[in-house]
Amino acid sequence: MMNRLSREDVWILAERLMMSIFEAARRVDELSPEFPDEWIEARDPKWNIQVGDFLNQLSSHSLEHRHEITSVRAAIGRSRPTDPRDMDPHTGKPYSSTWYHWRLLEAVLRRAEMVSELVGLTDNDLDKKPSPDLVAGNERSIREVCEHVLTMQEWMLSVIETGLSEYRKTKSGEVN
Repeated sequence: MMNRLSREDVWILAERLMMSIFEAARRVDELSPEFPDEWIEARDPKWNIQVGDFLNQLSSHSLEHRHEITSVRAAIGRSRPTDPRDMDPHTGKPYSSTWYHWRLLEAVLRRAEMVSELVGLTDNDLDKKPSPDLVAGNERSIREVCEHVLTMQEWMLSVIETGLSEYRKTKSGEVN
């Protein structure tokens, strides 16, 4: 097995950040406005700021601090590489050995975009099927599409695991 630097705390922090935004979205959804102008008219009594402004901050705050983290990375000599062949100044190895992290995070971003399509739906909406007249061959419900994504994810992970395992056996001289 390769000598790897610990990333346990990094993954725990990433998971906490992702779970917390889902928890925030759920809490705000449970407070859904009684009428459209409520987000504008409601004000926090302590801060005297519109509730809608805080809702906007949930997004912009993360973006602002994403840029801060980018700056800190650069300052500590851990800038995000622009090419997988770039060399990591700390290990002397090409970034290609960790390039997969950016591919994984791209998958997280795409999944978040997919999840955003669930916003505003009811539980009943998940099982409604579109009229065949309105879709080009896809008559699955939203729940069926999501279940397909989850099933395919498991399959893709098994293929990745098997492929890497077999490759490593071949590289180490093991034969099946």
